[in-house]
Amino acid sequence: MRLQAWLRAQCARAVRRADEPCRRVPEEGLDMDWQALDELAANAIDRTKDLFQTPVLLSMEGKSPLVLVDGVLLEQVFVNLLENASKHGGNTVAAKMTIRAEATMATVQVDNDGPGIPPDQVATIFDRFQHDAKKSGIGLGLAICKAAVEAHQGRIWAANIQPHGVRFTVELPLGKEPEIA
Repeated sequence: MRLQAWLRAQCARAVRRADEPCRRVPEEGLDMDWQALDELAANAIDRTKDLFQTPVLLSMEGKSPLVLVDGVLLEQVFVNLLENASKHGGNTVAAKMTIRAEATMATVQVDNDGPGIPPDQVATIFDRFQHDAKKSGIGLGLAICKAAVEAHQGRIWAANIQPHGVRFTVELPLGKEPEIA
């Protein structure tokens, strides 16, 4: 019985420790600076290039917007989305990142041609500890993405695309870009 209690306590401690990044992201304060979204995306692609057999494509609709963000944190969001594509689609999955700016928002879409999200999981995919039992991981990557994007006053969502695959969309507010003297 003592062993069971000890194991239960150890598991609870491990879960709390694993859950910490999701709670901490908005609280710790962000290291905000003006960043070009294409550079953050290119860095994420470079960090994950070994996960894909074909290069991840990066396209921009117009000029890459500057956004006031914590560059390290936002780059990690893009890394998590690309790692997620590889983990659930395999190394033969093709991925593409598209960046565009509209009047008040910058949008980054991360598409992959993997198997898609089961319809009953779309609504909960960004919840903590949601994961495919057949895959490694504890289900925090997308929850961390959501917390990070929301800490930037943005939003993130996922939708299946046809004929198969997933599109993750990150929207971030465009601030007034700094004037260059």
